[in-house]
Amino acid sequence: MAMQLPTCTGIRIRSMSDAHVIFHAVTLGILPIVSRRLDIEERRYIHSGCVCVWEERSAAGEGSSVTGIERWTDGRRWGPSRVRDEFLYYQEKLPEFEADEELSALIFGSRLIKQTYSVFVDTPTGRRKWHLGTSVRLRARARFYLTLICMAS
Repeated sequence: MAMQLPTCTGIRIRSMSDAHVIFHAVTLGILPIVSRRLDIEERRYIHSGCVCVWEERSAAGEGSSVTGIERWTDGRRWGPSRVRDEFLYYQEKLPEFEADEELSALIFGSRLIKQTYSVFVDTPTGRRKWHLGTSVRLRARARFYLTLICMAS
């Protein structure tokens, strides 16, 4: 079985338009869709800036194929979702540990934030639900916003 890679890497999804560009590229076959659940080896390649597009498995009786993924799993633990604009955001949950303040801040800043967005897509085999998921490091997100603030000044 060939190793699946993320749909694209090094990307920051800032708006629905950004997400729609990725979905359109997948529709055209320019970017790959993730077609099955990631195995342990493939999960190691999920890092800040990775974007994965996947199709939700159809309910029994819908369509003729049984393709798609029932539920996304990436091997990480996530907190509850928070809605912002059209996206859902989840903070990575890290195990409890004893550490000094500096080390705690470093570890806290290295957590990932998962951003998800879903759409219905008309495909040759019928209407399907596609999901986009991306992750960014908490620290990288802060740098991104700081860069925007500096550019606006």
